[in-house]
Amino acid sequence: MNIEYKTGNNSICKINFFWELARAKYFHEFSQRIKSIINRMGFTDYAFPRLNTTGTHTGTLHTIDQEIIGTFESKEFSDYSIILRHGHVATTPVFSSTIQHYTNNSPFETEIFKRSHELSRICKCYGFYDAYNIPVKAFNGNGNVMLILCTYKMESPDFRRQVGKYERDLNQLAQAIDYVGTRKFPESFLNSKENSHITVTPKPLQLLTTLAKDNITLKTAASELGISLDTANKHIANIKHALGANTQAAAVYRAIKEGLIEPDV
Repeated sequence: MNIEYKTGNNSICKINFFWELARAKYFHEFSQRIKSIINRMGFTDYAFPRLNTTGTHTGTLHTIDQEIIGTFESKEFSDYSIILRHGHVATTPVFSSTIQHYTNNSPFETEIFKRSHELSRICKCYGFYDAYNIPVKAFNGNGNVMLILCTYKMESPDFRRQVGKYERDLNQLAQAIDYVGTRKFPESFLNSKENSHITVTPKPLQLLTTLAKDNITLKTAASELGISLDTANKHIANIKHALGANTQAAAVYRAIKEGLIEPDV
């Protein structure tokens, strides 16, 4: 199924991200599906660090050169990273070039700023002139995670324009990566100290979960979740479209089969 990038139809777009990623049977395939999605948006590389502990702990979930990742994760840089510090406490996306502009124009030269300049120089040597960093709250309630996107040999102004085309979709992609990774591949995706229990569920999937768990009508499920029947119908229509299902029951079945929801949660 192809993802439809429609800024006016974000519910369908978001569910499509979940659906495409959930179809991965192995962690390596999961990583490749992420790369395929960002490539279709015009980006070449990504990394997905978890920010719940010191360092980035990306494991294998990245396509950026291993030498850059190793440098970024070393205490020489990770302890001083402005982007990591931002990602720990905020969920506002930020361009690396914005951070660089701030540090370049600061009247002070702190150790943090020195390391920021050095990391920027290293990235540019590898052909990455800017990056878009998207922190979001982890679905297992353990801090934040962050999707980092960049494009090889693309100058910052062009890169910013490319991000602008898919800004909202990229935030939804970051959420989908965390949700599906946590649910389907916890042994490869999570830190050993984390649990794979989903504490927050996206509303359309929460609706399917409620229907699957309690075997109730859509009207009753909407009432339990505190949403209108009209909103519930829109959620169901979007999910059926995204999952390629003709009926509500088929949508529930496919969501369970792909690990997007569990009937006993």
